[in-house]
Amino acid sequence: MIGLALAVCLAAGSLLISSLYGMQAQRFLDAWAAGRAPATERGLEFAITAADREVRFFPGPSGTAFDRAASARDWFDPQTPFARATEAVIASRRAAVDAYEAAVDARPLWPYGHLRLAAALTRVEWQPARFSEALARGFELGPWRPRVTRRVVELGLPRWGWLDGEARRAVLLSARRTASLNPQSARAVRQIAERSGQRELLRLAIPALYDGRVQ
Repeated sequence: MIGLALAVCLAAGSLLISSLYGMQAQRFLDAWAAGRAPATERGLEFAITAADREVRFFPGPSGTAFDRAASARDWFDPQTPFARATEAVIASRRAAVDAYEAAVDARPLWPYGHLRLAAALTRVEWQPARFSEALARGFELGPWRPRVTRRVVELGLPRWGWLDGEARRAVLLSARRTASLNPQSARAVRQIAERSGQRELLRLAIPALYDGRVQ
C-alpha cells in the first residue's frame, strides 16, 4: 500500500509539473496566434523547451503535449521554402513532424491531428504517400466537420497531382461539402481552386459550384 501511495504521489507530481510547462508553452502559442507578440528567437526557444518538458514529465504518452511540442516548432520560420531553409529550420521542421506523428499515435481518432501532420509534411522533404495517407485519414475521421473538410481542401487541392486515389476522393468530397455550407464557403472553395490552378477540375467534379446553383 505504501508503494502504491508513493507511485500515485509521484504520478500526480509529475502531472502537475507537466501541466505547468504546458501552460507556459501555450501562453506563447496563444500570443503568437493572436498577433499580440512576434515569435522571437528567445520566445521560440522558451516555448519549445517548455513544451518538450511537458512531454517529458507527463506520466505516459499525451497527444495534447506532443501536439503542443510540434505546434511550437511550427512557428520557427514557417514561410521559407524547404530548398532555401537553413539546417536549423529543417531540423526544427523534422522534429515537428516527429512530434505530430507521436501525437497521432497517442490520439489516433482525432482528425485534426492527422491534418496537422499533413500540413507539417508539406514543409519538409516531399513524401506524397505519407501526405496522402494523413490527409485521407483526417477526412475519414471527420468527414462532416466543416473545419476538417475546409482544411482538407486547403491542403489537398494545391497538391492534387501528387495525391493517391483515396486522398483525391477525400478532397473532392470535402470541396463539395464545404461549398454546400453557405455562399461564403462556396466562394472560399472557388478561390482555393483558382489559386491552385484547379478550377477546371472542380467545374467538372462539382458543376453546381460554377453554374449558379451555389453562390
